Amino acid sequence: YASDYYVIPTLLDKLSSYGLTSLKNKVNKLNSFFAKISEGYRPTELIGIVANNVREYGQEPIGTQTYTLGRLQDAFGDLVFQNYLIYGDGITKASELGNPVYSQAASGGTARKQADMAEAILYEMLERLRGWEYEGEFLVAEPS
Repeated sequence: YASDYYVIPTLLDKLSSYGLTSLKNKVNKLNSFFAKISEGYRPTELIGIVANNVREYGQEPIGTQTYTLGRLQDAFGDLVFQNYLIYGDGITKASELGNPVYSQAASGGTARKQADMAEAILYEMLERLRGWEYEGEFLVAEPS
């Protein structure tokens, strides 16, 4: 099986928001199916939903995206990450070069901010994973 956990990246628009419940339901159906045919199957768990390509005004998502983010928080509660990723070309440039966004951080602007936001999302994700601690640069399983 592919993964123990999954994250749903989403745009903060109406159409993208509609697909979140469908995606979550599909994974739940797959979990049920695999649990029936495979003894000891561990269901894939949703870590959370991360907003991407967020456009900001005054360090906050623009009005329509703030509204959509609020609706997602009402519908999914704590599954919606507090951190999000802004729109910008840092990730696009890094991807074209086959590098992580951190490699573009020195260029400043949105690339630096995207790198910082990606790191904040990573830390939030690590905090959500049960049974793991973040120690320096390594994930370490907690003692059983």
